[in-house]
Amino acid sequence: MFDLDPMSRQSIARLAGNDNDLLVEEDQTFNFSHLESKGEAGRGAQGQKQVGGVEEEEKIDEALINEIEDYLRGVMENNEKVIDMSDSPIGNAGAKCVATAVNFCEGLEEMRLSSCGIGDSGALSLFNELLSCHSVTHLDLSGNPLSEKCFDVLAKLLQTNSSIKLVKLLGTATKSKFAFSKLAKFGDRVQH
Repeated sequence: MFDLDPMSRQSIARLAGNDNDLLVEEDQTFNFSHLESKGEAGRGAQGQKQVGGVEEEEKIDEALINEIEDYLRGVMENNEKVIDMSDSPIGNAGAKCVATAVNFCEGLEEMRLSSCGIGDSGALSLFNELLSCHSVTHLDLSGNPLSEKCFDVLAKLLQTNSSIKLVKLLGTATKSKFAFSKLAKFGDRVQH
């Protein structure tokens, strides 16, 4: 059984199938201590959801977190090349679980996370983890309520990690040509 904190090093080691991993230390978290202070990392805790440009609280379903952990464990165990959670309402908390597991998914090439209810904070977690993951080449975040607030970190990701060949942002909350101008220098690597 997994520990109660899906963001801990212990649960990630268990997802990866190695309870004896050196990362398993009871008192350490997996670089997401800032999430715990906002109450987003624990089961049944409150996350953030953006509605009409205003952040509001959303309930994180414990069953959904369990499903996400089970799915990611399967991706890791089977060395799958694709994480496909499109059209699943995983929200920011689910995106943060995916981000935490990304570097443990050997051979992962593509992440399909379109229409998942992922906002800026979930996207920021994904972008930050992908900075050091050089196997992923495609990321689809189309249809999510993303704003230009996450574009600076996305630009940093694209500048730092040349393995990322395509980021899809079709149908996001950002409609402004001015906002997308930050990403213009990356040409066809960003579709919006």
